[in-house]
Amino acid sequence: MSARKYLLACAVLSVIGLMAGATLVGCATPTPEPTPTEVPATPTPEATPVPTETPAPAPPEAQDVKVWMESDTYVQPAGEMAGTFDEPDIIYMENEYVKIGVIPQAGRQLTSYIFKPTGNEQFWVKYEDIMPLMWPGIGYVIDQGGYFLSRPWNGRDRIPIGMEYEIKEEGPDVGRVRLFAEDPDHLIMGEVWITLERGSALAKVEVKLSNDTGSVVNDFFRDYTEMAPGGEVGPNVELSIPVDEVEIGRSKDGWMGAEGEKVAWPAPWAKMENWEHDGVFWMPADSLSMPFMAAANRDTGDTFIKIWGPADFWERIRVWSYGVAAEKVRAAHRAVSMDGYMEDMALADGDALEFTTYFYALPEALRLDAADARFAAGFALEKDTYAADEELKASLTLGASRVYEGLTLKVAVVDGSGSSVAELGSIEVAAVAPSVPYRGAWVGTAADWGLSEGEYSLSLQVVDASGEVMFEALSGSFVVQ
Repeated sequence: MSARKYLLACAVLSVIGLMAGATLVGCATPTPEPTPTEVPATPTPEATPVPTETPAPAPPEAQDVKVWMESDTYVQPAGEMAGTFDEPDIIYMENEYVKIGVIPQAGRQLTSYIFKPTGNEQFWVKYEDIMPLMWPGIGYVIDQGGYFLSRPWNGRDRIPIGMEYEIKEEGPDVGRVRLFAEDPDHLIMGEVWITLERGSALAKVEVKLSNDTGSVVNDFFRDYTEMAPGGEVGPNVELSIPVDEVEIGRSKDGWMGAEGEKVAWPAPWAKMENWEHDGVFWMPADSLSMPFMAAANRDTGDTFIKIWGPADFWERIRVWSYGVAAEKVRAAHRAVSMDGYMEDMALADGDALEFTTYFYALPEALRLDAADARFAAGFALEKDTYAADEELKASLTLGASRVYEGLTLKVAVVDGSGSSVAELGSIEVAAVAPSVPYRGAWVGTAADWGLSEGEYSLSLQVVDASGEVMFEALSGSFVVQ
């Protein structure tokens, strides 16, 4: 390759290192002709950019999981039912990445998730000076934030019922707590296991509702998740939901649009800055391409992810918030509630409902295209329409819930049928971790990449050392014209 062509290739080559703030790798002067190891050969055109490896910083050393209990924090009692405490037992579990809190006696399966790489809370949390808040379709509720369930429930005081607990494992590899209580209305037994593992940012919440009453229990069932990456929802918080359209619910004075109207997603109110007041939107759970939702805060650099399984457990997903209007509304939360809905659990005698919810955070504000309990990925394109000779910049961030080593990331352009039409690279990555995501970027033109007129997406495969595909992601589409 000539020096002139080499300079041109360097000009279109961009790599973002594994740590935030790393500089781009490029060339300022001609260098001797590169060897094959410097620019790996690919079957795509010569101008296709290939990321250059940047030494990855090591993840923090794994720490033993610590589990302990405190009872000296004031938590405003929500009612006078037996078992209500103003200084309840708060169970904490902590490792090198997170510190999570559980308040069994307030019915909070998770009341806090502090992500150490950013130092920030990811739930909306408030323990005192709480005023009743009007929930859409429910009425006034005393809400302390966090993650909790509609069963077992204290119907009299409109709060989750207090639960008993036992600490099952106290480390060093695993922290595990069991919560349990009988629902006073239906007499079904609710059990919840919360788990945190060594070397992981993943908070795992397993739920089981058992019916031994001798009759069928018919009632709705929901979970409630007060998401607030960075500690509260402000104008620079954006939602990621892998769905094509959503249905508008109730909003104050109809500011979102007509109730029942379906709109393409992402809608303008995917960004909290566009919320005029309280509002609700819905979607069928099976319309999501993957069972996850996330909220990212550009001010604090946090992305908080909720995942559930089985994927078809919920019938509908509800999202509601006051957005930036929360500061103007009495008792409103600076949070976005991202909840699962089942209209009728129809729990037969002797049967049980079981599902699992996972939470983890990333140290960067991302609009995610895909996420599961192991990885989360977000592609970024500057535009969604390009001319054949127009510069196209694409970037990828891959985060993980724990440390994964020896990965190969296969990045390609695919057409509408999912067939690969241009390979952008096969990148060897030493490690991806909760505090160390992978970041890469590519620059070229549609002509460089051999793309004709049509619709395309970027694809990612994460492959382990044995060749197994661990994770796949697909970007939103872009058009070449």
